[in-house]
This record gives sequence, C-alpha cells and structure tokens, in this order.
Amino acid sequence: MVLAMPGVLPMQGGIPIVPGAAEIPEGTEQFLGHVVGAIGVSGATTFAVDAQCARAGVDAVMKILEKGLK
Repeated sequence: MVLAMPGVLPMQGGIPIVPGAAEIPEGTEQFLGHVVGAIGVSGATTFAVDAQCARAGVDAVMKILEKGLK
C-alpha cells in the first residue's frame, strides 16, 4: 500500500499499478518502479473485500498485458 506520495490521499480499497522489470515492454524503462495507474473498488461490506477485488482486477490486467507482450 502506498502510505505517502505527493498529491495522493491513500485509502483502502485501491491498488496502485507499479510495473517491475518483467512487466514493461522494451523502450518504456522510464516507467519501471513508478505508479502508472491504479484500480479502486468501493461498495463491498469491508475495505478488505474492496482491496481483494482491486487486487483481482490488477492481476487480471497483468495477465492480459503479459499475453499481449509475447
């Protein structure tokens, strides 16, 4: 979880997307280790369930991107 970032209000239920070296295409190394997006979820019975749903969304997007990069 991101606890401190200029201009960002951290709240539960959201997952930042921070690509690692294996997840970025060649020529986009400037994004390595930087927040490039986020998925936020709200409306479940608890913040923990919101965060689980957001994590599932990030995981699904990463699988799609990995297939597209091969």
